[in-house]
Amino acid sequence: MPSIRVANSPLLLSAIFDHLEPPISSPTKKLSSVDKDTRKELRGTLLSTALASRALSEHALAVLWRKLDDVRLLLILFSQFRPCYRGSDMSMLHGDITAEAWLRFQAYASRVRVLHQRTWARIHPSTWTILCRWCGHQPLLPKLEALSTLPIHVLDPVMMMFITPTLRSLRIQSLFGREVRTEDFYAVSTLLRRISETAPQITDLHVIHDDGYNALPPAFIQPLGHFKALQVFEADNAILDLQILQCLAKLPGLQTLSAIIELDEAENEDPYELELFEESDWSSLACLSIRGAPGDLSAFVVSICYPPTVRSLTLEVLVECWPAELAALVVRCIGAFEYEGEDIPIEEFTLRYKHEFRLKEERFTEEPQHKDSLLDIIRYSLNCSELKKATFDFTELPAVTDADLERMIEAWPKLTELHIPPSDREIFHVHSSKKVPRPTMSSLIAFARRCPQLRELSLPEVHLSTLPDQQDWPFVNHPLQVLLVGFERDRGDCLRGAEFIDRLFPHVCLRDPPPRQSFRSPYCSDRDEIPESVREYLEVMQIGRRRARELLKKYPRTDPRAGQATPSSW
Repeated sequence: MPSIRVANSPLLLSAIFDHLEPPISSPTKKLSSVDKDTRKELRGTLLSTALASRALSEHALAVLWRKLDDVRLLLILFSQFRPCYRGSDMSMLHGDITAEAWLRFQAYASRVRVLHQRTWARIHPSTWTILCRWCGHQPLLPKLEALSTLPIHVLDPVMMMFITPTLRSLRIQSLFGREVRTEDFYAVSTLLRRISETAPQITDLHVIHDDGYNALPPAFIQPLGHFKALQVFEADNAILDLQILQCLAKLPGLQTLSAIIELDEAENEDPYELELFEESDWSSLACLSIRGAPGDLSAFVVSICYPPTVRSLTLEVLVECWPAELAALVVRCIGAFEYEGEDIPIEEFTLRYKHEFRLKEERFTEEPQHKDSLLDIIRYSLNCSELKKATFDFTELPAVTDADLERMIEAWPKLTELHIPPSDREIFHVHSSKKVPRPTMSSLIAFARRCPQLRELSLPEVHLSTLPDQQDWPFVNHPLQVLLVGFERDRGDCLRGAEFIDRLFPHVCLRDPPPRQSFRSPYCSDRDEIPESVREYLEVMQIGRRRARELLKKYPRTDPRAGQATPSSW
């Protein structure tokens, strides 16, 4: 019988149960309420299958325990693991565990392949001290392949028992005591070397160093050169110098690099005259995200583009500078990818500058001291005809006009995402002054008509009062999915603004800009980035259309009840 043949085919059963794998959260992604309900339902189905059929039990348990987003699901297998006291959010092992309980725990722990732990604060540290004694020299999860985010305290690195030879993806966070000593940085170097020896096949490594401390100096992350299989390396608040970069350049499989760059060799030197790497270096690099001073960034990018394999480029300037310095940085970095007769291969470009620009004179004025527009700074990127995603994230955003946006639309015909987000700080002499040009609502018409592939759009401060006359509103039905706009508005314009947006982007979801600082100048206009009423009006229109489609499916058009689905009654 077919059912018997299926039950006797392990490969077929594995493929069937793979479709029942529950979704899990990660440090960079939270589950929606729908995903949580789906996870609960799928876990219940797998558990019921494991209890009901011995033939299917092993396959069901393998999928049920393959990916976890909370290690406490394993720890509760110990009867001694319970809250520290009644009502406590933190749990711990109350007493030692038995040999029988440890064997049962190991049976389930050997099934775990992926662990994405968002927080470890609800597990008392003494738990790991007890388990470490039972592990000995063996890893706690012996077949683990992906782990994030693992906190390693330099004073007590007991969490190293999670490092296994089978690891391929690792995200770690170095933790220090209240007082950071020089010796603690050396401990980070020792731990990295031990990880490279224990798990030499790691291909994806993300090192996080707390922003509350100074950046991790390059001398203490030298062991990076020991990760020979590395394909992705990302470091938060850690510095790479030329010596480390030259080691990474030799890795044949390295595709993604993200870190702070400091090149003493680039100081006061022409970046085009520096020879930092060999032509065969960085042979697989496709995604580059670097942070630092403009001179270091341009010297590095100019030196690696042989051949131009990079498709995604992110530049973040960490020091105060002039707008002209940013423009020169863009020219040098984008120009490094130009070759005769070939299009610039960059498909994703991000420029981030989270400082105020240098001032010509230290005095307050409502007039902005810099006349440069955003287009003046990023103009050279208009040569990237293959560009699909562009982000320009500034604390003090220069002038942006409808004409500037149209130039971008014309230069980037394949655009799928454009992000020029609203300001995350309130500098009223720049952002609230009407003397700094900003886009009008009419700019949305250009995106709707000329960017058919656009899926996400973020724009800075836009006045709803700049709405065009209603007879000029087109019906476009553009498939834009996400829209983030910093609205400067009068409450009376909210309904008209929602109607205008709905005509252009009937499927769009309005997102909230990042929270602002609480400072408010008495000269500032009343500002609310996304008025709730605009979002509510838009949601009501979308719900009305869905309700109309449901009614038309349920009742024929001649039925009086279908009259609720006509546009005149919305």
